[in-house]
Amino acid sequence: MNANTVSRPANRPVAPPLSRSAAAAPPAKSALPALTFLAHIDATPKELEPYEVAEVDAFEKAYRPDTRVRVQLCRESTPVLQNLGLGLMEVAAVPIAAALAPTLGPLGFPVLLGGMFLAADGGKRFAQAYASWSHNREPAWNGTRVYDIGPDKRVGRIDSPIVEQRLEDKPDRTQLTRFLAEGMKKYPAQVTAVMLSGHGLAYKNCTGLGVAAVKEALDQASAQSGRKIDVLILEACLMGNLESLQTLSNSARYVVVSEETMGAAGMPWANIMQSLPKDHLTAEQFGRNIMDWSTDDGNLDTLAVIDLQKIAPLSNSVESLAHELRRVVAQGGKSEVRAALRHAPAYPRWTDPLDRMSFNMRDLGGVVDGVKARIPDARVQQAADRVKAALQDAVVSSTHRPKYASAGDISIQSTQPFFKTEKYVNQTGFREWGALLHDLRVLA
Repeated sequence: MNANTVSRPANRPVAPPLSRSAAAAPPAKSALPALTFLAHIDATPKELEPYEVAEVDAFEKAYRPDTRVRVQLCRESTPVLQNLGLGLMEVAAVPIAAALAPTLGPLGFPVLLGGMFLAADGGKRFAQAYASWSHNREPAWNGTRVYDIGPDKRVGRIDSPIVEQRLEDKPDRTQLTRFLAEGMKKYPAQVTAVMLSGHGLAYKNCTGLGVAAVKEALDQASAQSGRKIDVLILEACLMGNLESLQTLSNSARYVVVSEETMGAAGMPWANIMQSLPKDHLTAEQFGRNIMDWSTDDGNLDTLAVIDLQKIAPLSNSVESLAHELRRVVAQGGKSEVRAALRHAPAYPRWTDPLDRMSFNMRDLGGVVDGVKARIPDARVQQAADRVKAALQDAVVSSTHRPKYASAGDISIQSTQPFFKTEKYVNQTGFREWGALLHDLRVLA
């Protein structure tokens, strides 16, 4: 998630139930609740903390007795007045460092740089204090709490009963596994959904955990509970990448992700949850419901429901395309292949060009379009067509803001000067794609 934008609630009224013909026999009512929703929220980064806490309050506003919502909130919080005081002292470090730097000789620059870092942290504290005052009134506390969500009683406060409390505030795989397994065993439902909310960094990190650790937690929770996760929601930046989707492809039926950064306030959960049918809910229907309401939300640039069962064919087709592109590179077509990859939109859009030296995600659909337009080789064209077909097959539903109309819903790592092939392959399993990126970097 990204704290630079704030989500706006959707204003669309909840649609009434569809009318049913009097002659039509209603389907048998399920004995299970429609939905079990387990949310792991990492509110330890100070720039996210106020918004993540407010999100828990939003679940209370959306409370329904026919759904089960359990939230694990990991939190580091500082009282508003304390944040203001600390922020003021940190911001004051800049003029102090600037005054001292000329007198310190070689140490002057490091001191000035340290003052700038302190000032940046102070700015985050000011923002956190303002957001806390504006978005929630939850008293400051640190640690991890698990809530069974109940009805909202006080504006800006978490009113739900605490079923577990721990002093540790940093999420870890074991903690996440236990939280999910217990919730899935206790609350069987027609649809089981899991949300992970916090910072995301493509295939490298999700909500304070490595993507491989997330996979282990999800898989172990499913094994311990005997239940498969129907819908996985990654409410974190840049998680709509093929590398992460491949890692998680056996951990759930569907996943909801964004190629781009996501606003700190997250998705419009109050509207999403309140509009669900009381019975006969399906995983795909729940995913599409998230899309419908998120379309009205001004905070989300791109969002997609992905069928994880279709990711393996897509990954295989990408590896085949990479193999053909490596052949073209070996034959002297390096510049054409590089241009094809650069044709694709880069995510996140706001990243400084210097950051691309270590991080460069490109829209996979744009990569295919670039390859089709720039490399006439027949085998490459056929491989690109297979990727395009597999990509379209994997995306169930998606929404984009107008400026992202060309988004293909799934991204992939592209070229960068200091690309570490072995590390990438070990992390993701994409051997041919990793080798292609290596070839583009080192071959003349």
